[in-house]
Amino acid sequence: MTDFRNSYHFVPRKPPMASHLKQLPDNQKDYGLGEDIAEGHAAYAPGTQSGRIRCQVTLECPTVIGGKRTSPTTGYSIVEPFLFKGLPALPASSLKGMLSSVAESVARAPYRVLDDSKLTVAYQTGNRNLGFTFIRHAKGDRNEANKIGSVHDYVAPDSRPLAILAPGKVTRSMVNPVEAMFGFVRDVAKGAAVNKGTVVSAAGKLRVSHALPSGDWAAKPAEDYFLAGDHPGGATYPVQVRLVRLKEQGQPMKEPKTAPQHGNSPPEYKNLRSATPNFYFVEKSTPNTYIAKKDFGTKTPSDYQTQGGKFYLHHPDTQSQPWKTAAPAPADAGAGRKAAVAVMKAGITFDFHIDFDNLSPHELNILCYALRPSPRFRHKIGLGRGLGLGSIRIDIQDMTLVDRTSRYLAQNVWADDPRSTAGSDTTLAEACVKAHDTWLNANDPGARQALLAIGETHRFDDAGRALLELPVLWVPLTEGKFQARATAAAESDSFAWFAKNDKPGAQQPLPPIGANGVPILGTDVAPVAPPGGAGGNGQTRGRPAQDRGPALEPSEKAGRLKSCKKDGRGAWLAVVIPDDSSGEVSVDNALCLRAGLNRARENARVAYRLKLDGRSAKSLRLI
Repeated sequence: MTDFRNSYHFVPRKPPMASHLKQLPDNQKDYGLGEDIAEGHAAYAPGTQSGRIRCQVTLECPTVIGGKRTSPTTGYSIVEPFLFKGLPALPASSLKGMLSSVAESVARAPYRVLDDSKLTVAYQTGNRNLGFTFIRHAKGDRNEANKIGSVHDYVAPDSRPLAILAPGKVTRSMVNPVEAMFGFVRDVAKGAAVNKGTVVSAAGKLRVSHALPSGDWAAKPAEDYFLAGDHPGGATYPVQVRLVRLKEQGQPMKEPKTAPQHGNSPPEYKNLRSATPNFYFVEKSTPNTYIAKKDFGTKTPSDYQTQGGKFYLHHPDTQSQPWKTAAPAPADAGAGRKAAVAVMKAGITFDFHIDFDNLSPHELNILCYALRPSPRFRHKIGLGRGLGLGSIRIDIQDMTLVDRTSRYLAQNVWADDPRSTAGSDTTLAEACVKAHDTWLNANDPGARQALLAIGETHRFDDAGRALLELPVLWVPLTEGKFQARATAAAESDSFAWFAKNDKPGAQQPLPPIGANGVPILGTDVAPVAPPGGAGGNGQTRGRPAQDRGPALEPSEKAGRLKSCKKDGRGAWLAVVIPDDSSGEVSVDNALCLRAGLNRARENARVAYRLKLDGRSAKSLRLI
């Protein structure tokens, strides 16, 4: 078995804090034009801050920023590069979306965007070889008892996006600082009329520019920005740019061989969306346990909750170009689910700026923190993030605070520079980041821990290169497919690991991020025999030596899990074989759950402390 990390994980969030919420005005279309002008952008209010933040973006691995997309009936979709005045750029909308996702996750904010789609879950029943034979909440299922609600049902009401349900009726009437900063457009339920004067949207208080090439790159022709590809260029971008064929990030669930009989009409499998409950959801009472598809399909939303906001990890290996498909073209049967794209080279720099008006001190702290939460933090942007593309570094160049009101005073009308500048350097931004880090650690430490664990998944050296770590896979692979991951065979049947993982004795959850960082998964349940036979060289495949975590703490011992199984009551039990051969150490259910242990973690290395009896553990962690 080989250890790896999934390409994505989640940042949990607590419900919004009442002290930070603002009441929506009732009779204005544009949020902010009511009595509380400090929340708007049409007038400058005392006690708020306005100004500009200038930033530089560095691509630390190849990146894809798509523009126009065409999807032919056969073959690969063509994604042309985004160009601004003939040169590649990072669009303002992409930057704003990336930053707002981080800001939401670190400000106890509601979800501004959350698809209100119906969920389906499918699983095999008994020994009947019918593929997936049970669908819940598929269209046509008229049995209400068999329906899983929308994604919103698994999110606390005050964390759902604003929505208009009917005239005069909204899901909530309070907004969070992040909604005020970045703006929002409220969803309108189908058939719900919107009366004249109803608050529908907010423009926000930030204006983000495109990120344009900087330094020596600004003088280079567009074709110099891109890696060599194997797909012809097009008419609307330089013909010298050859596109690269990307592998798909996940294979759609296959249709059942036999339609399930849970309604008076069969479901529309074209719209089938698998909930992937063991990754996207956690059980409220035991968040580290595995959620079987059958359990998710038979329990109610009150038993589960979403893991949080989804973020992609950084991949340690980008030199081998793991995003490229190995399937031969044009014989690739899955070409319709893949794309040909222009891939920008690592090392390119871009400059952009953010203008802000009427931000409270807390809002400005959030904005600066979203730009660079920590020195090691890296963002993800663009297409193919799960494949290993799009890791970028944002450096704040300076932040200038401007007294907007002073610009319009009579004595300043003819001044050479009517702006009253309160400061312009990086120390202002650094102070804001530090202030919000302190706030976040006190008010939502789980979100802080998870975000930094994901953004710092791989350590970067001074040249921006990721140091060697565990592999991050675009989709979980079985051991056989992992060994063949550079071939076309690994790209087919990419649901194989999930199908195997849902069987008893082979179930690996994706537990929430804890003190040990991003969870580690295995390609198979049983460990793979080392090269050279049963004895081999005394090593097993899996977590490399340089990724065995921190050194042992005082009074801790190290060992390896011999077994991890459930007792007759369904509680997890484990046995550890100490490295010092001092005899087996038993581990109880609570410690197993806390460490996220199950059968898939057999043979994993652990650190533990002993109870007074010397035969059982009082603490346990993976190393």
